[in-house]
Amino acid sequence: MSSNDDDILIQNYLSGDDRAFDDLYQRYRRRLFSWLVKCVQDRRLAEELFQETFLRIIRFLPQYKPQEKFSHLLFRVAHRLVLDAVRKNKKDRGVLSLMDVTEPAAKSESQGLEEAIQRIPKEQRAVIFLSEYAGFTFSEIARITGCSINTALGRMRYGLLNLRKILKEWEAI
Repeated sequence: MSSNDDDILIQNYLSGDDRAFDDLYQRYRRRLFSWLVKCVQDRRLAEELFQETFLRIIRFLPQYKPQEKFSHLLFRVAHRLVLDAVRKNKKDRGVLSLMDVTEPAAKSESQGLEEAIQRIPKEQRAVIFLSEYAGFTFSEIARITGCSINTALGRMRYGLLNLRKILKEWEAI
């Protein structure tokens, strides 16, 4: 799927072809939803964020400029919504439900890794998810998160170091 194809679908949608938006939606739906579920660890919240992301995209499309890849715009909007949801959750509950961790020894390895990922800072977690789960390059991650490439690389490095530290602590238990 090329960004040219996305741009053509967007232009067709703006010209009145609703099926073009359906095609765009189908192209990104699995990838975006999977990424949201990994980020928030709550399927219902991920569904809400998914819907809100596409609603905002629909409202924004008349101003869309083809210089930016549509996928970058889509994931940047979703990333901001995830950050807003985390902030709201923190205010509502006093702690992040994303950070709730149960006994790691009772979990499978992959569940333990998921729990460890949830314990690292959100900026590092976002870069890891965008790289490992959504498959973006670091230049794309920098655009999506609004930081420099070096910052994205640093967040990945420190995120992986933090993960290693958490997993070693769990092994010692």
